[in-house]
Amino acid sequence: AAIMALKLIMLALLAYSWFLSHIEVEGVRVISKEEDLELEKQLKLLNKPAVKTIKTKHGDIYDCVDFYKQRAFDHPLLKNHSFHPKMIPSVPKAMIDENRLNAETVEDIGLTEGRCPEGTVIIRRITKDDLLREKLFEEKYGSKIKPLMPGDPGFHLAVARTKSNTGLKFNGASMSTSLYNPPARGIQYSSSQMKIKNGDDTIQVGWTAGGSACYNDRCPGFVHLETNPPIPLDFAFKETSVRGNPPKYTAFKFLRDSDGNWVLHVGVKDVAIGYWPKALFTGLGDKGTYVEWGGQVFSLPAQPSPPMGSNFHPSRDTNYDCFSMRLQFQKNDEESFSDPKDEIETFTDDNRSYGIDDLGFQDDTFRRIIVFGGPGGATEV
Repeated sequence: AAIMALKLIMLALLAYSWFLSHIEVEGVRVISKEEDLELEKQLKLLNKPAVKTIKTKHGDIYDCVDFYKQRAFDHPLLKNHSFHPKMIPSVPKAMIDENRLNAETVEDIGLTEGRCPEGTVIIRRITKDDLLREKLFEEKYGSKIKPLMPGDPGFHLAVARTKSNTGLKFNGASMSTSLYNPPARGIQYSSSQMKIKNGDDTIQVGWTAGGSACYNDRCPGFVHLETNPPIPLDFAFKETSVRGNPPKYTAFKFLRDSDGNWVLHVGVKDVAIGYWPKALFTGLGDKGTYVEWGGQVFSLPAQPSPPMGSNFHPSRDTNYDCFSMRLQFQKNDEESFSDPKDEIETFTDDNRSYGIDDLGFQDDTFRRIIVFGGPGGATEV
């Protein structure tokens, strides 16, 4: 299905810091000349000189920026780095027969409107509107709303997760997930995601529909790698699934390399698009202690929560349900990825609005698979 008013974008973030863009804040406030000058100053710091500029059909502008001048290296912990644009670790690949799957992979991920010159990386240009929305949101809600923090009002999930008593540690996790575009408005979002945690550190990747787009790269420290075609953190998927038809899907993987950096791979071609350096972390400076796959949504507490997945409770049919399959992790000191067995459990905090079913290990193509979703509608005061 073509993406219309809403964009389904790739999600990649550190949950210890969050920023929002593409959100609607009710009401209008005229900003002063001094505030406008401050926004212009921020833009000059955030948007690095472009070697080339690419504009998408959605109206987003992306800059091809010299690898060594990207925003990540403004982070004080990364000033004395030794990274280079082609740092790609070796990653164990799963042996999967794509032809046996009654689904369609989304092969042409990334931007098709142009390529970046050698030695540059693709980064979305931040606009004054982005900064203004953040400013107005912060003024209206302040620290009361933290839409990436599980357990806070307005946050709901339906997930498979590692049990608390396993004692396992994880160097990576992977999934292939179907692409849906559930309706979400304003600050609402609805996602299919995979998460790894240790202590207060969390890395979360997947896709999201709705209002939270730019926190992908506004949370500083993600080092972009050179890819062609260019694959930015927050690209919009060109195709999404239609309930009742063979689903569209793509793959995500993060892996801790030999230097302790967390590398993000996307697509069934397993392309490394960048990494979070070890220096950014405390807990995840070591291995992860918790892995999670599934759906999560957020809405302001007084508003009904948005749909998840295909908008329906799971029917245990992958042509009708949003799914995450090939759930795998790299645990302890193992060199390859393996399938979860009895180390994981399912959980939803609101089974009236959302559901999840673990279909178990199916075969060498699907491997371990979960289906999840629901109409939403929960309201919290």
